Amino acid sequence: MEHQEQEQQQQQRFVRKNMAIYDAQRRQEKKRTRRTVFYVFLFLAITAIFLTVCVFVFLNVEEVKVDGLSKYSSEDIMQYVPINIGDNIYSFDSEEIETAIKEALPYVASVDIDRDLPTTVNVNVVEETPYFAAELAGDVFIMSPGLKVLERIEDTTADSIDLTGLSLRSVQKCIVGSTVEFVDERTLDALLELYQAF
Repeated sequence: MEHQEQEQQQQQRFVRKNMAIYDAQRRQEKKRTRRTVFYVFLFLAITAIFLTVCVFVFLNVEEVKVDGLSKYSSEDIMQYVPINIGDNIYSFDSEEIETAIKEALPYVASVDIDRDLPTTVNVNVVEETPYFAAELAGDVFIMSPGLKVLERIEDTTADSIDLTGLSLRSVQKCIVGSTVEFVDERTLDALLELYQAF
């Protein structure tokens, strides 16, 4: 009987000892996990601060280059580019500037603004090609091959302009900077197909 009690006591001691070891291991694992999380967080915070400082201190605009111009000058384009020397290179929205330029200057077909790190901004402009001259309501309208209205000239005739003459009927809207709109929408498609065939 005594022998059994001693065995039970030894077993209980063994179980308690194992439980204590298991608890100690769990506490150590938790400590290790917390320490790892802390160091990862610290590393990410330091990296974020470093990158922020780099962006706002070192990446400032020193030069704005404008390419692809013939109809407009660099000054014409720069009126719609609110970027100053010394501004942060990420402080502006490229899409907004591109849209503003295209809306203000009809001869601009497309604009691409890209950042040439660390300090240069490139404004690449593709201009429309004047191709057609059409007389409407006493004025001559210069148009691109896609029938975008590029310019309105008063007091002249289409014959006096060295472009392909175009006779237009049933025009609903003819606004500089926009594509010609016809009463029948199919007319535009038909004219564009005809131009492509030529």
